[in-house]
Amino acid sequence: MKKIFDTLFSTGFAGLYIIVFAIAIGAATFIENDYGTDTAQKLVYSAKWFEVLLLFFAIALVVNIFKYRLYRKGKWPIFLFHISILIIFFGSLITRYSGYEGVMSIREGSASNRILSHESYLQTSIFDGSQGLLFENKTLFGSWGKNKFTKTYRTPQSDIRVELVDFIPNVVEELQEDPEGDLIMELVVSAGDGQRRDIFLKNGETRLMGTYFLAFDSLEEANVVQFKYLNDSIYFRTDESVTSMQMGTMAGDTLAADVFHPFNVRTLYTFSGINLVMKSFTPKASLNLASASPKVVSGQQDALILKYTCGEEAKQVTVFGARSVEGRPEEFDLCGQRIFVAYGSKYRDLPFSLKLNDFQLERYPGSNSPSSYASEVTLLDGAKGVNKDHRIYMNHVLNYRGFRFFQSSYDPDEKGTVLSVNHDYWGTLISYLGYFLLALGMMLTLFTKNSRFVSLVRKVGGLSGKTAALIGMVFMTGLFPVTTSAQETKAFPFDSIPVIDEVHADSLSRILVQDFKGRIKPMHTLASEVLRKISRKKELYDQDPMQTLLSMAVFPDVWQDVPLIKLTHPKIGELIGNEGEEASFIEFFDEQGRYLLASELERSNQLKPIQRGTYEKELIKVDERLNICNYVFSSALLKIFPREDTTDTYWDSPLDIVQSPQEVQNNVFTEKFYTAYVQYVREAVST
Repeated sequence: MKKIFDTLFSTGFAGLYIIVFAIAIGAATFIENDYGTDTAQKLVYSAKWFEVLLLFFAIALVVNIFKYRLYRKGKWPIFLFHISILIIFFGSLITRYSGYEGVMSIREGSASNRILSHESYLQTSIFDGSQGLLFENKTLFGSWGKNKFTKTYRTPQSDIRVELVDFIPNVVEELQEDPEGDLIMELVVSAGDGQRRDIFLKNGETRLMGTYFLAFDSLEEANVVQFKYLNDSIYFRTDESVTSMQMGTMAGDTLAADVFHPFNVRTLYTFSGINLVMKSFTPKASLNLASASPKVVSGQQDALILKYTCGEEAKQVTVFGARSVEGRPEEFDLCGQRIFVAYGSKYRDLPFSLKLNDFQLERYPGSNSPSSYASEVTLLDGAKGVNKDHRIYMNHVLNYRGFRFFQSSYDPDEKGTVLSVNHDYWGTLISYLGYFLLALGMMLTLFTKNSRFVSLVRKVGGLSGKTAALIGMVFMTGLFPVTTSAQETKAFPFDSIPVIDEVHADSLSRILVQDFKGRIKPMHTLASEVLRKISRKKELYDQDPMQTLLSMAVFPDVWQDVPLIKLTHPKIGELIGNEGEEASFIEFFDEQGRYLLASELERSNQLKPIQRGTYEKELIKVDERLNICNYVFSSALLKIFPREDTTDTYWDSPLDIVQSPQEVQNNVFTEKFYTAYVQYVREAVST
């Protein structure tokens, strides 16, 4: 037994655990990209084998600390390194089993103390007439691998067993002809909220859309659209007049209320803010559930097929829901008991409230893309006597009573905010302590007299100059690998890119400029930030950051065709028809000047952060790169002119000067300088 223990927790096996960990993390990245975050969590991050792997590695660290007596004075740097990893492991353990996340949605003028959980739950409520019992179970299902879920709920009347039969991600209904089936209509409905819905309506079924019910031979009341099937045709009736328009001929008509009219295919019917179109109807058909995509996406509807058993009685139930969406209950009877089952996220109540006073959204100039957004909130805690205003915005967090609030999204009408909420005080604190000790241990390893690093430096110092230089070159090559861009080999005429004189660019590098956050910095710092942001490079086409920034500002007509915007996801390249690693500014617009990323970007911005996949995150980053380029081309980024009013800390760019109202008296120099500078530089480069 001792031999097995010594082998499992030896230094060699500790290294093996690290290799397996790295392979698992790499595999999880590919799984997440193809099958979604939930699947990666189920198979890797939240799997028991992954916990056991980390536990074995932690035990190996403890064993090696005592085996090699790393707690001795001369071994303190290595000891700190080992202890820090153990502390980080302990902090992550606390986060895993006690921390939780969610989102809080608040409308302007309203307050909320509820967050919608990040995790999904299966909630079963059982009523026997005298009392009700609620059973909640956290769930995690994926589209790859076997999904298992079995629970037994004990009630005073009987035991009820629930078992997962099937999990269908991104579920859609598919219409199939069936000789034993029902009459089914396929409708396109817009119920006044601007959202299009494709629905199926069976004979005898009723569905609520907006303020109206759609009833197929099932209901006859006010606020009901009644459908009936007669002589191989569909007819409908409402209690209001209806306007119709045939999509093929654009012919319109007005239909009287309380009269049955033919309900034709490919005809738009409008009344009370509701739009109806029938795509088709099938006299004998059935609906089957199918998966539209194997990738589990948070917020997209999934289906659970569950089997509930009570004694000899059993019932199969299909429940629709998703993570980050509140579950919608399905109800049925079993063993004389009423049962409600829902799948999705659940609400948690906080011991305090936040009131949204104002939501503020700023956009990039000349663009609909948001550059920043913020929430002005009031923290309300009656138990603690707290009533305090706060501003939550990007990278500025509200931290209160172990809860951290981050600005994450907003409502489509820009009258409400969506805040990400994290409750993990001790897990975060302990993990940060581990990171601090890890950094301290690494620094001590570099500078302690008897450390391994210092010993190697001494040995290198004893080598010949050529040998030491060769080792240094190999070492530096490993740290800074040489990379080439496939885009640079394309047929773009790179010799046509204007080059600003390096001495001239350097002479302007120390000019102070104000960024959009109000910070003052040298222009060469801004230029370096811009280049790294848009291209992820330290120089571009043999031009340093200052040369690139000035050339872009002076020659925007040339640079809009230069491939300089980094593409980080193949789907983004597909949207603009570019398979390379970089794209030009002009490629993001069609011949009519329409922004090719607009619809996908709007959809991505409306998603909550936990709902955004790799593609949505990278799409938002590419849009930001594009807007930064636009800032440079328009000179909006070059805020180099302090305002004459010394109480005003805002600096102006050349674009601000041009767009300032006529009543604003600008300095003659600021009005004339930039235009003249651009003209002189263009002439100098051309000659």
